[in-house]
Amino acid sequence: MQEKITQEKIIDVGQFIDETKIRPFHIMIMLLCGATLIMDGYCLISMGVAVKRIGFDWGLAPSVFGQNGWLGIITPMSGALFGVIFGSSMAGFAADKIGRKYTLIAMTWIAASFMYLTATATTFNELIFYRLGCGFGAGGSIPIAIALISEFAPKKYRNLMVVITYSGAPLGSTVLGFTGAALIERYDWPGIFYFGAFVPMAICVLLFLCMEESVKYLTSKTGTKTNYKEKIKKILTRLGSKEAANADGFVLHEVKLTKTPLLALFTDRRATISLLLWVIFFATQFVLFIVSLWLPTVLQEAGATERYAFRAVGNYNFGAFVMSIILGVLADRFSAMKVLLFSFPLSALFLASLGYIFAFPTVFLFALIVAGGMTIGSAMCLAPLVASLYPTAMRSTGIGAALSVGRAGSIISPMVGAWIVHAALGVKAFYFVAACAPVLAACGLFSLYMITRRRINYD
Repeated sequence: MQEKITQEKIIDVGQFIDETKIRPFHIMIMLLCGATLIMDGYCLISMGVAVKRIGFDWGLAPSVFGQNGWLGIITPMSGALFGVIFGSSMAGFAADKIGRKYTLIAMTWIAASFMYLTATATTFNELIFYRLGCGFGAGGSIPIAIALISEFAPKKYRNLMVVITYSGAPLGSTVLGFTGAALIERYDWPGIFYFGAFVPMAICVLLFLCMEESVKYLTSKTGTKTNYKEKIKKILTRLGSKEAANADGFVLHEVKLTKTPLLALFTDRRATISLLLWVIFFATQFVLFIVSLWLPTVLQEAGATERYAFRAVGNYNFGAFVMSIILGVLADRFSAMKVLLFSFPLSALFLASLGYIFAFPTVFLFALIVAGGMTIGSAMCLAPLVASLYPTAMRSTGIGAALSVGRAGSIISPMVGAWIVHAALGVKAFYFVAACAPVLAACGLFSLYMITRRRINYD
C-alpha cells in the first residue's frame, strides 16, 4: 500500500512582504500612520506658537516658560518633551508585547485628551502637568507608527515609505505654522490646543476601524501564546497573496530573542550600535526642538511680526516634508547610512548661514525651506536606518529607546533657547548653537558606519 505524502504549504511572511508590490492597503497604512504623526508633531511644538500669547494673558515674559518649572527643568516648554521620554520607551515595550495597533490607538487618545486639558489650564503647574501628558501620548505613538509601516513596506520602497510616514511630524509643524495665526485670532491661544485635541480623536476612530495589526508581529507570536493564523491569512490576502488562504503555516526568518527586548539592545554586539544611535538621536532631537519651539519667539524678539514668525515656522517645516521624500528616494537607491553621511554636514552649514541673512526677509524665508529640509529631512531618514538595525521582536523597543534617550537633547533645547532669548543674544547666536547639533550627529553616524559596515546590509 503506497502512502500519500503531502507537503505542507508554509509561507515566509518576511520574504513575501519584501517582494510584494505597492497596493492600496499599503497606502492606507501609510496614511493612517502619517496622520497620527502629523498630529504628534502639531502637539509637541504647539507651546512654541502659543507661548507668547499665554504669557501676555498671564502677565509673564516668554522666557519664563522655558526657565521656571518643576525641579527647575520640567517647564511648560519642556513638559511635553519629558513626557515623550516615558511615552516612547513604555509604548515601544508594550507594542512588542501586546501589539502595535491598540498601543498606537491608546497613545494617540492620551495625547488628544491632554491637548484638550491644556486648553483649559489656568495655572503654571496645570500647564506643566498637561504638557507632560501630551508628550507621553505623542511620544508613544511615534515608534509604533514607524514600526508598523516598516513591517508592512516592501523592501524596494521601505526607506521611502518610512520617511514619508515619519515626515508627518514636521508636516504637523507646517500645519501649525500656517493655521496658528488664524486659530489664535479667532479663539485665542486655547484654539491651538482644541484643534490639536479633536482631530487626533477622529484619527483614533479611523485607526480602530481600518488599521490592521503588523503581520510580522503576528507571525513572530504564532506558536507561542496565541495562534494568529486566521488574522495572518486575512492580512496577507489583502496584501495580494493568493496562497495565504490555503496555507498551513507561516514563518518569519529573523533573529529569535533569548532575552527581553530591552536587554537585547545590549547583547549580540548591539551595545555599541545602540549607544551611538542614542548620541545621534540626542543631537537631532536638540536641533529639531530648539528651532521648532523657539523660532517664532526669537524672530519676534528680533522685530518680526507674529504672522511673519508663524510663516517662518511653516516654511521651515514645509521644506522638511519635501526634502524628506527626496532623501527617502535616495536612501532606497544608495542606503540611508550613505545619504545621512552627507546630509547632516550640509544641515549644519545651512543652519549656520541663516543668522547672516535674517536682514533680508524674502531670502530668509526661502532659505528656511532649504535649511528645514536638510535638518529635519536628515532626522526623518534616521527612522528607516534604526528600524533596519533591529529585528521585529525588538524593533519598537529599539526605536522607542533611541527616541527616549534622544529626548534628553529636546529637553535641554528649551532651556538653551530660553537663555538665548533672555540674554538677547540675537538670531546669529541662535542659529550657530543650533548648527552644532548636526555636527555631533555626523560624528556619531560616521562612527556607526565604521563599526557596522562589514556586518550590516543597509540596502
